[in-house]
Amino acid sequence: MASGALPPPSPTVAVAVAVRPGGSASRRAARWAAASLLQDDGAGRAAAIAFVHVIPPLSFVPSPTGERVPVARVGRDAAKAYSHDRHARIQEALLPFRRLCGGRAYANVETVVVEGDDVAEALLRYAAESGVRGLVLGSVSFRWFQRVLSIPDVPTAVLKNTQYSCNVFVVCKRTIIVKVSGYPQASSMCQLL
Repeated sequence: MASGALPPPSPTVAVAVAVRPGGSASRRAARWAAASLLQDDGAGRAAAIAFVHVIPPLSFVPSPTGERVPVARVGRDAAKAYSHDRHARIQEALLPFRRLCGGRAYANVETVVVEGDDVAEALLRYAAESGVRGLVLGSVSFRWFQRVLSIPDVPTAVLKNTQYSCNVFVVCKRTIIVKVSGYPQASSMCQLL
């Protein structure tokens, strides 16, 4: 897949959950989305959820000796094979998220791997191009550490840069931050007990 290129969008995706394999905040967001946003609409139509993971564009290919060779110096077939293998490994790492919603007869579950340099930008581009109605992100509770180091996190960047196309839900340990589409200045926090 070329840099910045998105997979063909599924026209029925209702909810996209940004995930990172092995991340506790991602698991929390996925569980919340499955419990709160996936519902049977009563008309027999399945709710669709996509677990989206963003990876950097392919710039180096590992050689058998362990060194990293730039893509420009590697044959096209070798780069394509490594890219395919990389996507397959990510898809396999996302299986636990698929299983989370797999038991629901009314849910269509898919995993999507998107390439992009900026995670927040790639997520927003995917949401806009696939017609997602809700974008769910997990956030860790170590906000004080990020404030001290002034590290911008992905949920903050998504909340700041999102357009009016979808609702954004940031799931923290005891809080959910909601930014409703159509109301650019409105965002609310819901305390969970």
